[in-house]
Amino acid sequence: MARLNTTIKGGILFFFLGSLTPVSAQLQWNQPKQTFTPQLGEKVVTAKYRFTNTGLSPVTIIDVYTSCGCTSATLAKKTYAPGESGEIEVTFKFAGYTEHQQKWIYVTTNVAGTEPALLTVSVDIPPSVNRISGRIQANSSSPSPFSPR
Repeated sequence: MARLNTTIKGGILFFFLGSLTPVSAQLQWNQPKQTFTPQLGEKVVTAKYRFTNTGLSPVTIIDVYTSCGCTSATLAKKTYAPGESGEIEVTFKFAGYTEHQQKWIYVTTNVAGTEPALLTVSVDIPPSVNRISGRIQANSSSPSPFSPR
């Protein structure tokens, strides 16, 4: 009976410890939120999001999804060993946009039970000058007299 009792206790302990799934791999982001103020004439901003695998096993980036077609993301490779660092380069083409713009980048990995990482690029676009029908008009948030209401 004592042997059966010890076996049951050992089995319960094994089950309990086995059900605790530690995060064996994860990405630590250096600067997940970045803000830019471009100069007049610029139409593109590039943000670089550096990360490090701080876990004990490799991490594979399954998907990098941007919130807008004006934003693209590139990644040199998909799998990163423990301690290895990498970078996602995000390009936001903001020509035609004005004022404050914010775009999101979702990074999905193979780490079970984790939500996609959220990266943010914010751009404070200064008023630019456009030539429209021979006159100069500053872009603003108010509707253009030439756009449908």
